[in-house]
Amino acid sequence: MRGTITKIRLKGGRISWGYVCDIGKDRECKRKQVTRQGFATRGEADHALRDAIAAHEKGHRIQKDSRLFETFFTDWLTQHGIAHWGKMTAEQNLKRGNYAIRMFGDVPIQKLSAMRIEQDLHTLLMKGGQKTKEYPDGRPLSPKTVREVAALVSQCLDKAVKWKIIEHNPMEDVERPKTHEKEVQIPQIDDFENLLNRVTGTRYFSFVVFAAAAGCRRGEQLALKWPDIDFKTGLVTISKSVSQTSAGLDIKTPKSGKTRFVRISRETIEVLLEHRGQIEHEKELFGEDYKDNNLVFCTPDGAYYQPDQISNRIAEFMQQAGVDASLHSLRHFNASTMLSKKVPIPVVSKRLGHANSQITLKVYSHVMKHDEVTAADLWDEATAEIVSRVRKSKLPGESGSADVRFCYIDRPKLA
Repeated sequence: MRGTITKIRLKGGRISWGYVCDIGKDRECKRKQVTRQGFATRGEADHALRDAIAAHEKGHRIQKDSRLFETFFTDWLTQHGIAHWGKMTAEQNLKRGNYAIRMFGDVPIQKLSAMRIEQDLHTLLMKGGQKTKEYPDGRPLSPKTVREVAALVSQCLDKAVKWKIIEHNPMEDVERPKTHEKEVQIPQIDDFENLLNRVTGTRYFSFVVFAAAAGCRRGEQLALKWPDIDFKTGLVTISKSVSQTSAGLDIKTPKSGKTRFVRISRETIEVLLEHRGQIEHEKELFGEDYKDNNLVFCTPDGAYYQPDQISNRIAEFMQQAGVDASLHSLRHFNASTMLSKKVPIPVVSKRLGHANSQITLKVYSHVMKHDEVTAADLWDEATAEIVSRVRKSKLPGESGSADVRFCYIDRPKLA
């Protein structure tokens, strides 16, 4: 693309600058040009020409695409989901995506603006949920849900930018709803004892002990098999996870996508060995009907537990024991106990399978508030005697309390 600066002498002798810019050819192969006049100086005309060339070339980099947001989003969701998400995550994102489709799915993707998205996200926040008697227009959605919808839309539009379908992701200019982080509810040591007393004598005793000892996620624990446990060293390999989808159970990699290793205590190993004896007894009882998946934690006939089923059962036991918590709270109990015993944060983060230590800090920062007191006490213990000794020392010949003087430096005044 080329252009030329033009100069015209107007009536009265005034000079007007302009440019002529070639922008290609029409259907009949005739040259197409854009002409602009009226610039006061050659520099202004030259600057405007450069801007025109840049704008034209940028426009040519963006493909013309008439697809509606719904069409592009659905295609991206299908392709991206198969390649990057597990079945459960894909199902959850499909539900989130349906909120976006309902609000602005009929807008061409190249015309979708930040203002339209922000307005529609606000509508979801106010009345985006199911219609009920109390909310005939739709119940409010939580800020957390709306932020999840926004994050998913942003991922989709990022891909549209990379594919040069849109020049800019409008989600970057959208103000998303703010959420208020709730402190996680962590069972105390008395709560744990009460729960153990309640599940003693049931097949869930070993499950609760291991959940608290290893800090695994629910799906990771339900996918655990006997070869994953080294009873000599206490090392447990966590390489799989069970998730519940509309199509049934899905065995996948852990949330982090990586295998990790967790060491458990000798007492926990003893509990698991007793539990394995019970499993062997159940195998004999069921005989050929036993579903031998070699699972550590399974139903009496050897099948996988439904994740929600085990959560609900543990929740019932907790309620009966007077413990206000959930199965996932045992993971928090594990983490908080380690942190309170001064186990380094990177070690705790690695055991929990967090992507990085910052996640651990964010979730359990309130647990570590007492560390500030401990740090202050340790510092006081190390330096208090020195500070006190220096404070009490006096210059030769001085008596009574220390005479504190502040010295000011006289500075010359500016003329």
